[in-house]
Amino acid sequence: MITEFPIPTPGSAGPTEIVADSNCVMCGFAITAGPLDSLWFTIPAANLVGRITMTGVVSTLPVTTAPPVSMPVGTNVTIGAITAGDDGNLWITQHNDGKITRLTTAGVATAFALPSATSQPVAITPGPDGSLFIAEFTGNALVKFVVPGVKSTPVITQFTIPTAGAMPTSVAMGADGSAWFTSVVNPTPAPTTLQVGRLGTGVGPIVTVKVSGTAKVGSALTCSYVNNYGGPPANARYQWLRSGKAIANQTAKKFTPRAGDVGAKVSCRAAVTYSGALNQLAATSKPVQIKR
Repeated sequence: MITEFPIPTPGSAGPTEIVADSNCVMCGFAITAGPLDSLWFTIPAANLVGRITMTGVVSTLPVTTAPPVSMPVGTNVTIGAITAGDDGNLWITQHNDGKITRLTTAGVATAFALPSATSQPVAITPGPDGSLFIAEFTGNALVKFVVPGVKSTPVITQFTIPTAGAMPTSVAMGADGSAWFTSVVNPTPAPTTLQVGRLGTGVGPIVTVKVSGTAKVGSALTCSYVNNYGGPPANARYQWLRSGKAIANQTAKKFTPRAGDVGAKVSCRAAVTYSGALNQLAATSKPVQIKR
């Protein structure tokens, strides 16, 4: 069942067709799970961040933006992508002035400039150790942004994508510890192509899973994971697998093989959800072969 909730109108109906966040005056453009048991979304050209509770109550917070002096007079700076950070704040991209903004749940906004004001940051995701990874559409790059403390400054590292003309459009962390991204490659005069890329972060696998115990009928096996994310896990969910397929109703941390499992290869998958950013990463253990 689909239930819809109206967004308060900020004063303009906007265009009828949304083709970019700059067109999105009164629409909800991007959304993320976040703090206060709520979902948070952007209303880009209105420079508002909306909050909707699990009961459907909608409220908004303004995000003040200031165009750089290099932009034409009257140019509207718009917000776009949004994610929750491990620091408990919302983080938002400002694609046409090369900044990202930290927004507290109380509505305090702080902007941070990226290396290039014309790089068009269009996507953002939390990474290991409290960092953020940002896709720069016209910058042909990914940025690692180490979230600053109250009085410290951020550490910003830019990674150029090797393919000339690559324009990254989205980014997400993988359980292998890499930042994975999609990009449109538009070299001239060659035709446009699409690709997926991976940026190694040096962290290694964020989640590793193993099965312990004696792999025999009637002897309980235990599924456990190691967390290398740096942030605290909120919870973990388990799924036991037989020959790579889910075993019905076996979602506890322990599993006891039965006679019908003899000869089968059993493994466990752990999906770990992290507090703060509320992102989930999963990994599967090496299989063990069940004996009598």
